[in-house]
Amino acid sequence: MLKATFVNKKLSSIEKDLERLEKYSSLNQEEILLNYEKQAIIERLIERVINQAIDINQHIIKSLASNKTPENYKETFLILADLGIYTIVTDELIRCECGRIADRANLKADG
Repeated sequence: MLKATFVNKKLSSIEKDLERLEKYSSLNQEEILLNYEKQAIIERLIERVINQAIDINQHIIKSLASNKTPENYKETFLILADLGIYTIVTDELIRCECGRIADRANLKADG
């Protein structure tokens, strides 16, 4: 059963972290790479957003597509894209960016 309170709590957390990231949006890549503290903050906020999204994905899959079992974090995004949960534009972004980050998260979790 899909729990709206769970999803809303996760979405609220994502929104707060994205607002925190906005503070760093004017920095270019070089400025970020030259400042370890900013780099670490940005990296952690992005990681938190993706982890919250993965939590939502897993919850939706369990609730709406229990016959599907993702083998890794990236696959949670792909399953929801296949189910039509994400738009085409979002789907392409997920397949590129989140997929790479989720793959790295899987490596960290496994190793």
